[in-house]
Amino acid sequence: MTSLRITILSLVLVSSLSFADTEQWWNEFSAKTAYQDYSLNFASEQKTDLTGDGLFMLNGKFSVSRSVAEGLDLGVEFRHESKGAEGDFSSEEWRVAPFAKKKLSINGVKTAWRLKLENRWKNDDYGLRARLRGKVSEVYGDYKAYASYEYFYKLSDGEKDKNRVAIGAERQLTQDWKGDLYLLRESGSSVAWVIGTKFKYKF
Repeated sequence: MTSLRITILSLVLVSSLSFADTEQWWNEFSAKTAYQDYSLNFASEQKTDLTGDGLFMLNGKFSVSRSVAEGLDLGVEFRHESKGAEGDFSSEEWRVAPFAKKKLSINGVKTAWRLKLENRWKNDDYGLRARLRGKVSEVYGDYKAYASYEYFYKLSDGEKDKNRVAIGAERQLTQDWKGDLYLLRESGSSVAWVIGTKFKYKF
């Protein structure tokens, strides 16, 4: 697939999304480093309702992974998440999620795949959920443009949870910092339009 086809794909996705309908802002800060053969990642995400409810979600994440074959990483992520409205973060969730990541080049196009199995403890209830994400990317000068699709399935209940489709671009800001801006549509029991930012530090 040529760069032109990637551009056309991105334009098709853009046409299905609308900045005018943006209801939420998701922001994430992360720091990544290496220790011997392992990759360590620390991150914190904040989600804000732009229609009036304000900040409604905070989480902290830590993951460790290792390359086991060319383009294949295996790891586990630990997460604590608090949800609420107007500062009342009464709903808490803990997650332990083993994952696998695979990078592939298909006809010259860079793709990345991730499968994550989330063990979730939410207010003393347990659930198991699978997440599968596919991502294509292409470099244009100083920017890397990408499009992704992620599918969520509740293994405990035997039913679909939701899906996410996103387009975005990331850029190296300094030697250690990278910035990411994206637009996302989440569909589940309801539909949410999201503008997202990420700031990634590597040391």
